[in-house]
Amino acid sequence: MKTPDPIGPRIHGAHLEGPFVSPHKLGAQPPFAIPPSPDKIAEVLALDCVRVVTLAPELDHAESAIESLAKAGVRISIGHTIADYETTLGAISAICTCGGIAGGTHLFNAMSPVEGRKPGPVTALMCHDASYAEMIFDTHHVHPASFRLASRLMRNRLLFVTDAMRGAGQPDGPSTLGGQDVLISEGVVRLPNGSLAGSVLTLDQALRNAVTHGASLPEASHLVSSNAATYLGLTDRGALEVGRLSDFVILDRDLMIREVWVNGQKTHQCV
Repeated sequence: MKTPDPIGPRIHGAHLEGPFVSPHKLGAQPPFAIPPSPDKIAEVLALDCVRVVTLAPELDHAESAIESLAKAGVRISIGHTIADYETTLGAISAICTCGGIAGGTHLFNAMSPVEGRKPGPVTALMCHDASYAEMIFDTHHVHPASFRLASRLMRNRLLFVTDAMRGAGQPDGPSTLGGQDVLISEGVVRLPNGSLAGSVLTLDQALRNAVTHGASLPEASHLVSSNAATYLGLTDRGALEVGRLSDFVILDRDLMIREVWVNGQKTHQCV
């Protein structure tokens, strides 16, 4: 008899962040942006492993891509975009009409800023009741005041991600990201031109940052757990309830990790 997997069933999938992005908002991505043409979207769906696709809604073929991805159950995350408020709002509505779930890749980053007469994609994502959004809250990608604004408007529709690159957990110094040289300095990763290039953030630090900047511990906990599970439609995790995967961490009074549990089994303990 085969021994059961000790960490239980897992749903594997990828977030395809590029190449369906604006060439004007690449961030740290290489210059390989292309439109989401029907044949390219068909290639993505044929892989049967992509669960989230970042899409700049102003690109050619975006409308047909939204329909195909949404009907296939793929989350469409708006990001790396120069779209205006109206275009973004239209894309979110189209995603919902097709039965999909709308999100935002790295809220505030690699997208047009909020202005008084040009609210941009950030405002559309925050104000549409059906849209979720990721945030890299290392306090470098997003100012604490911007975090407080988004958390008050979005509540359970905001979720933390790390966008961590291979240098996470390593000391300051040179590293690489996708074949590009980067420099880690005082918790910030940058390309030689000064652009932010991923992060060295961990989710436990993101939780501590949220609490430091005004979130209650339950609110911060949702930002790193249940909100993401809800966005991805994962009903077997995201909360400590009977029948769900018992994946959790135990923190001390300073919110530092002391134990890690996966599927009800302790896998790591900090002395």
